[in-house]
Amino acid sequence: IPSILGTRDKIGFLGGLMNLGGNIGGICVPIIVGTIVQVTGSYFLALMFFAAAGVGLFICSTSINYEKKIPI
Repeated sequence: IPSILGTRDKIGFLGGLMNLGGNIGGICVPIIVGTIVQVTGSYFLALMFFAAAGVGLFICSTSINYEKKIPI
């Protein structure tokens, strides 16, 4: 994906930035889900959090314009 979205001289930066975002999500999401389950005592809101994140991912990924390179 970085090679599709970014210009040739910025692919490494864009790939690293995407990797950083994934790592931050991997750290924050379990903390958020654990907090939701501890506060509510139920997994329902945690599952709704995952559903909302999935809808957000769908909207963001379909709004990417692959026709134009990002001049980062």
